Amino acid sequence: MIKRRQRRSGPLPVRCTALMVVDSSRIRRKSMRDCKRARTTFEKAERELEAYETRDKPAFVRWYRASLGPRIGEVKSLTNQVRNLYMTMERVKRFSDLTGCGRYRAARLHEDSPEAFERQERACLDRVQREEERRHRKFAEKREAEARNMRCAFGDFLETQVGSIRKLRETGISPFGIFFEVLTFFCDEYGFYAPEVTIALDHPDGVALLDRYDLTAEFDLDDEDLFEDEFDDDNDAFGDIFGAPRPSVGKEHDQARLAFLRRQLAFALHPDQSDSDTDPSKMELWHQVQEAVENRDLDRLEVLHAHCQMLCGDLSLQTPVSRVQALTDMYRRSRDALRRRIRTLRKEPDWEFGTLDETGRKKIRRQIERRLNEQTEQLRADLAMAQEIYRRNFVRPSVRKMRSATPVREPQDAPGQGQFDFL
Repeated sequence: MIKRRQRRSGPLPVRCTALMVVDSSRIRRKSMRDCKRARTTFEKAERELEAYETRDKPAFVRWYRASLGPRIGEVKSLTNQVRNLYMTMERVKRFSDLTGCGRYRAARLHEDSPEAFERQERACLDRVQREEERRHRKFAEKREAEARNMRCAFGDFLETQVGSIRKLRETGISPFGIFFEVLTFFCDEYGFYAPEVTIALDHPDGVALLDRYDLTAEFDLDDEDLFEDEFDDDNDAFGDIFGAPRPSVGKEHDQARLAFLRRQLAFALHPDQSDSDTDPSKMELWHQVQEAVENRDLDRLEVLHAHCQMLCGDLSLQTPVSRVQALTDMYRRSRDALRRRIRTLRKEPDWEFGTLDETGRKKIRRQIERRLNEQTEQLRADLAMAQEIYRRNFVRPSVRKMRSATPVREPQDAPGQGQFDFL
């Protein structure tokens, strides 16, 4: 069945747009209230964190060192003994491999004459370093010879393609495009890898060769994105050739937010863009921004952004509503960043330690002592295992029964770290 559209009677509706005067005072007052509320909660969270940094944490550190100093010293001593013993075993094993002597003999030399052991060890390491430098030099010479041969082959190929290059130039193709056409054909013809050819051409002789055929007017051998877009569908294949990818912040929106905050703070605090060089508070804030950007600390940048806005005094009765709403969102982001950090710190024993009474401190002391006891027992077990590994692998069987179970004397500044899987 086909339904017919009914005709409307009367004139057709007229669509138009009219301008109306709206009183924005109510919207402005509400936006101002929201912004002030967000700023108040942000300042409250900041005061709470500042009290922890200036009062609770220093008080906890002083109490911790005064009350549990001997236990802390015991834990540090056991930790150093375990680490030094494994470092000694690593040195002895490396010395045995470098000199060709057995482990028993190397360990005996280390125990009887540490000076002679260190002197021979240094001589062996110097010899290994010289051998490594010689191998690197030979490898570099080999790569340079391969690159030179590749440049020669590419130059011979260009001489055979002079007519094709002239025809491509007459069609209006840029030197940039002509180079890629010739390079692609050259790699297909001779079986070379395109990035290797471009690396070989990144040389004064290669640049002169390309200049001879006018192929370098729009070409930059250092442009990494250029090769990734032109030569391969899978761009990840060139990652180890043209440089490792830059570290990402995490999620894409976090990375975009970090870039936005970095631009905003640089525009507001950079000495070349503002008067921060004459304002100590702004200069101090700028140094903190640089440190946060280097560490890619998004939460810290949110807080510094709020401080920057407060320092610049962007909130007033003449501030546009859109700007007030943006400030409100900024204060909320900064407050949430502080609250995330506070939630993490609340789980630590030093949170609100400055306000605890004697009963609360005794409770924390019992918890810390229980944890130190567990750590001490584990370290003693690790030390006994390390001593057993040393006896089994570095002491002759005929001497093992004569040795006591006391730890082996080890130097405190033994270089290198490592562990063994002998058991």
